[in-house]
Amino acid sequence: MPRGRRTRAPGMLRSVSLPLLARQTRWSCPNCTQTALTGEPEPHARYHQCAGLMGLYVPLVADGTDCKVYATERADYVSGDLVQVAPGDGRPYMSAVVERADGSNDTVAYAPAARLRRLFAARRGLTRQR
Repeated sequence: MPRGRRTRAPGMLRSVSLPLLARQTRWSCPNCTQTALTGEPEPHARYHQCAGLMGLYVPLVADGTDCKVYATERADYVSGDLVQVAPGDGRPYMSAVVERADGSNDTVAYAPAARLRRLFAARRGLTRQR
C-alpha cells in the first residue's frame, strides 16, 4: 500500500461538506431613501422612522415590490388618550398601510396607550367599614 494514502472500510460513506446557503433580503422604502439588508431565515420585517412620512415608525418593503406606503390620520376624537403623534407635524395617526399592486396589504396599528389610575377606595374613604 502506498505511503500517505488513506483507505476506507468497504460500506462506509465519505463525508461531504456542503456550504449553508444564507438567504439575504434587501429592504427599501418607497417614501424615503432608507434601505436595509437582512439574512434572517425566518419570516420577518424591518421597520424604520420614515422621513417621508413625518417621522412615523413604518415597515420597509422587500426591494422591487410595487406598493404604496401611507399613514392614516385618526378619525375619532382623541380626548385624553395617549396616541401616536408624528414628530414631523404633531398630528395623531392611527395606522400605517402597505398597499401592494396585487391587492394585498399590511397594516401597522398605532394603538393608544392604556393609562391606569390608582383608585384605592379605602384610602379615599369611599367604602365604609362596619
